[in-house]
Amino acid sequence: MFIKLLLFIFSLFISLHNASYTKSYITYDCNKDQLGSCLIAYAMTKLISLNRMTLLYKPFRFSCLLALDILEIPYEEKLNKHFQKIVPVKQEQDITYDTNESMLYVSNYHFAIEGK
Repeated sequence: MFIKLLLFIFSLFISLHNASYTKSYITYDCNKDQLGSCLIAYAMTKLISLNRMTLLYKPFRFSCLLALDILEIPYEEKLNKHFQKIVPVKQEQDITYDTNESMLYVSNYHFAIEGK
């Protein structure tokens, strides 16, 4: 229980910190039945979101046990119409941090490990 409380406080701090950033958001794609792939996709996207962007969390199998559904802002398909652009992210350089456009970046964790 203590760990969940710490995670909640940390996530709240990060969310408030991200609120002062751009109008851009980032989410991720993963096979919702593969826990490992989704955890990697979530972790990589969360790491990128710390660079001035808000993460939109996509629920996946067992994610409710990790309290992610409580700690993160959920992604909903109907939000897509509010973005001027939806940009697939193949590498971190695809992300433009200094823009006035409302953008949704969709990452795939594979871009982070292809070059290695």
